[in-house]
Amino acid sequence: MALRADDPGRGPHVLVVGDSVIYQASADLVMTFDWTSNVEVQGRPGFRTDQLVPVALQAVADGDHEFVVVLTGYNDITQEVDTAAAVADMVEVVATVPCAIWVLLPTKGDYPPEAAVAFNDRVEDLVAERDQIHIETGWRGAADATDGPEPDPRLVSDDGVHPTDEGTAEIAEVIEAAVSRTCR
Repeated sequence: MALRADDPGRGPHVLVVGDSVIYQASADLVMTFDWTSNVEVQGRPGFRTDQLVPVALQAVADGDHEFVVVLTGYNDITQEVDTAAAVADMVEVVATVPCAIWVLLPTKGDYPPEAAVAFNDRVEDLVAERDQIHIETGWRGAADATDGPEPDPRLVSDDGVHPTDEGTAEIAEVIEAAVSRTCR
């Protein structure tokens, strides 16, 4: 799903790229960015990072995005596909904009926690030398804020991956705050 609110007179262009988690948060994302009307959300259910790279590449090429946000990895892990090269490719795509945010995955969910940790570590290693790409841990911290091995049930649905309504609002708030704090 591509959701775009476009008003050239009101604010910088923000692109958010991700899978079904971002798809579910689309409306909340557009509403939460109250300081710009130029928000494009590219949420693609079932897509892995390797499938999202062309989506991001096309969106960046077609737009004048000052800020790009990426949240990928859920399907990479659940589909058990090695997307290491694609993660590096996505880093290259988002490195072409003035400021980018990569939102790390929660480590608690319906997938092996060590796979999420490895995915997040790979992302952090790849962006370490990129001054314009910033790591955001707020969604991971919120979803992982439980004593047990399950994610916070207020934020993550029973399937252990997809956000609840409260979770989509939290994702949008985390992303907007990260862009405001880091990129504006």
